[in-house]
Amino acid sequence: MPPSIGDTPAERAVKGDKTSQWVRDRVEAKSPRGDRCIIEGFSGEKAINLCHVFPRCMTGNDRIMTAIEYKWGKKIRTLNLNSSANLFFAGATPHWMHDHARFALVPSTEVLDAFLDPENHPDNTDGLPNRATFANAMEKAKEHATYLSTDTQHKTPIFTYTLVPLTEKIADVIFVHEHEHPHVSGNPKVSAHQYPFRDFPKIESHIQPQFVLLSLGLTLFRLKLNDKKLEKMQEDFSTKDLSVPFVDILRLYKFWTLEDPNWKDDKTFCDAGHPSPKAVDDLKDKTYRPSGSVASSIRTQQKRDHNTAFDSVNILDEMIDGRASPTPSFTISDLGSTMSKRQKVAASLKSSKGA
Repeated sequence: MPPSIGDTPAERAVKGDKTSQWVRDRVEAKSPRGDRCIIEGFSGEKAINLCHVFPRCMTGNDRIMTAIEYKWGKKIRTLNLNSSANLFFAGATPHWMHDHARFALVPSTEVLDAFLDPENHPDNTDGLPNRATFANAMEKAKEHATYLSTDTQHKTPIFTYTLVPLTEKIADVIFVHEHEHPHVSGNPKVSAHQYPFRDFPKIESHIQPQFVLLSLGLTLFRLKLNDKKLEKMQEDFSTKDLSVPFVDILRLYKFWTLEDPNWKDDKTFCDAGHPSPKAVDDLKDKTYRPSGSVASSIRTQQKRDHNTAFDSVNILDEMIDGRASPTPSFTISDLGSTMSKRQKVAASLKSSKGA
């Protein structure tokens, strides 16, 4: 473990931020298995990626980030998605499967109850952790965490997670899990696990449950399933010691990402030195390329958040590609600085052709 790895900056990751070696060092120092794959346990020499639990590109959605920061008891613009609490190491295949909603990591029942049991949030009519009760939920969750004896500097809580499949598309997938470090055992102890992975070993990780629940909630939001189908998922994919409340997790995600009208008047959240959320989100992070399904989900989420400027850019793209025609309610001037000169010219040409 590096002797000193510093702390996550108390500000949002911005365009141009990279998961630098310093960030990797922080994650490696806090992870129980260092830079090994969180799923299969293999060495960092085998195409291991540094992965975000909750997608880093979401940092560009100012409205959603502001909503989360408020509900989590933070100050505005201080939630950094490059936090080690939101990062883990995984092989290329598990990384892809995580980002494409093939499986999820789910906290233990006790940790789930800390966030989802209404009795833990008596002052909130929604029965969910809000600005007043989030810290209490985290403390209750930490009661079920362990700590590495080697982590004397940061005392990072280690939580237990269960690998839960989210689709039958991975019915032919086999995960090979390495239980021990090769240099310790000589011949690494490995085991093979098939769908639905009910015998897969519990995963001990430094990633924090609030990010895990936020990520799973986003995944469920993308799937656009009604409560009945989510309940069927709970029946199909729960294990003997973990019943996954998919309906409640989705409800928690929607609650956390819904803008609270009180934040603008809350001096503990937004003071004179912090501007209000921008109407236009900046997703053009040149250092990050989300997978197709993740990128698509982000756009869907933003459309539902009524981001007019973002919607206008999407409409423009469709016009340029010939997939839509201009409507009376849409004009080039609506886009302002969100459009490049090339886009304005292209849209004007497309509009003139349709006239």
